[in-house]
Amino acid sequence: MEGLHAEAPVHTYKILLVGEGNVGKTAYVRKWARGEFIEMYDPTLGVVVQPVKHDGILYNVWDCAGVKEFSGRGDHSYAGADGAIVMFDLTDVRSYESCGAWVDKVREMAGDIPIVLCGNKCDMEGQMDIDAIALHREKGLTAYYSVSAKNNYNLEKPVVTLADALG
Repeated sequence: MEGLHAEAPVHTYKILLVGEGNVGKTAYVRKWARGEFIEMYDPTLGVVVQPVKHDGILYNVWDCAGVKEFSGRGDHSYAGADGAIVMFDLTDVRSYESCGAWVDKVREMAGDIPIVLCGNKCDMEGQMDIDAIALHREKGLTAYYSVSAKNNYNLEKPVVTLADALG
């Protein structure tokens, strides 16, 4: 834990983390924030805010439930967001196909904020064809990254890209 005299962050950003259930959103933010990886799927209930400090920036990552029956009335969580990560599972094409609706919801609820598309689980077999991933271009998103919460691959790139877009 940082002491009372720890340097204050230069910027603080509210980042939404959305996508279908079981795509690895919580695993992603937990690995990035705490260095922990838990393989067992435990659905997020509502919204869990995870603060992550990186390079003088405080990211308040709002990990939103992807399973409709656990999301509650979480639409208010989108208000005031500075940026968003829309995540899907590279081994589950249906989770990718739903990303357009997640992007639309973010834009409807949070306005025109930078959005990064992330394909998680790039360490696993049976991934969809990378050339089929075009939503970020079709919807004018800020960027696309393949990530692995398990192997720590590209974990910082989505949020650093969002910070650069907000900078």
